[in-house]
Amino acid sequence: ITLILFILGLSTYGFIQQIILKKEFGDNPAPDYMIIGLFIFSLLLCILVFGVTLSTTINSQFIEVKFSPFYTKRIKWADIKSYEIINYGFVGGWGIRHSNKFGKILSTRGANGLWVISKTGKPLVIGTQNTKDLNNFLNKHHLT
Repeated sequence: ITLILFILGLSTYGFIQQIILKKEFGDNPAPDYMIIGLFIFSLLLCILVFGVTLSTTINSQFIEVKFSPFYTKRIKWADIKSYEIINYGFVGGWGIRHSNKFGKILSTRGANGLWVISKTGKPLVIGTQNTKDLNNFLNKHHLT
């Protein structure tokens, strides 16, 4: 995150200097189109990194996962073979990841999640920071 903010800050400074104030940025300035391109790229990168959200709705009928803006899935409890609250560890970052052991993992931080295996055998881990609340819900609705 620090690196992304640094790139955004540097590209913003270069954009202001060279495009807005018409002062060459650096000893060997890049063409204007490259300054503009880098600025737009760094803005989009920040929007992507800071705009991604994982929201999960769990009720007695289904689990709905929205990994905005990339992924939405609704799984009915009737279509689930098994599930378990797990610590899946760190799998090379957050986002949409794949683990040989757990299958597809959707996570924005942490290493805990609900591991769901559908009746078709397809595994999915939904990251959570609220394992206690999730466990209470599963116990209350006799889903464990």
